[in-house]
Amino acid sequence: MTKISLLKPVLLLSLLAASANVIAGEANYYLDLSWDSKYMAKGKPLLSKGGAFWGEVGVDIGDFSAFVAVGEGEQLDFKEYDIGLDYRIISTEDWTVELGYLGIDCSGLAEYNFQSHYFDVDVSYTALPWLTPSVQAIYRTNGGGYYIETELRGHWTLLIN
Repeated sequence: MTKISLLKPVLLLSLLAASANVIAGEANYYLDLSWDSKYMAKGKPLLSKGGAFWGEVGVDIGDFSAFVAVGEGEQLDFKEYDIGLDYRIISTEDWTVELGYLGIDCSGLAEYNFQSHYFDVDVSYTALPWLTPSVQAIYRTNGGGYYIETELRGHWTLLIN
């Protein structure tokens, strides 16, 4: 099994965060912890048993955003390390266009020991405050080709008194 060090991604994110105030004057950070009861891709479960726990930390600096995510299998020896970068090239009242990169490194299960790189262009319609439809054209280096992905995202605020 390959051991993957988180030191480089954490140092990269720290460097981005430290330079955020110099570059843009304002940075927004987030931490996201989640659990997927089934780790799915393309309509099928990737893990034969259980789901995956996830931790993600990221920073948004103006039109630039970056994140590092770590996933671990709930019942199986599975680990996934992701690093992502996005840059918003167009932002109007109704539309955004972003260029992105995603690097993935998986280990543990024999069928999921791989590294892959994804490059994408994402076009989103942002005029509706509660629903954001988007289309992504994605190139995967391991797959040697492009594919199109569509998505509907909802944004709702929970009010807790």
